[in-house]
Amino acid sequence: MQEEHLQYLIQAFRDLERVQIPEVGLFTRVHQPARFDPQTQQLFPPSERFRFDPKSHSDALLDFVELLKLRFHISEGEAKTVLEHLSQSIEMSLDGFP
Repeated sequence: MQEEHLQYLIQAFRDLERVQIPEVGLFTRVHQPARFDPQTQQLFPPSERFRFDPKSHSDALLDFVELLKLRFHISEGEAKTVLEHLSQSIEMSLDGFP
C-alpha cells in the first residue's frame, strides 16, 4: 500500500465512526464504557474498537469520500480513485487468506 493511501486510511479511522472500503467491507467504531469487576475489584477504562461487516453501506462510503475531499483538498473524482486504490491494495494483501 502506498504511504499516501495509508495516510488517508489512518485519517478515516481517526475521524469517522464508520469507514467503508469498497469491495472489502464496513468498519464501525464501537465504544465500550468503563466497567468495574466487583469480583476482582478492578476498574477497566473505557475503550474503542472497530467491528467489521463485509456488507457494503453506501452512506458510509460517501462519508469517506467527503473526508478525503475536505481534509486533503482533493476532488471527488480523486477521492474515489484513492478509495479504489485502497480497495485493490487491501484485496491484494488479503489474497490467499481463508
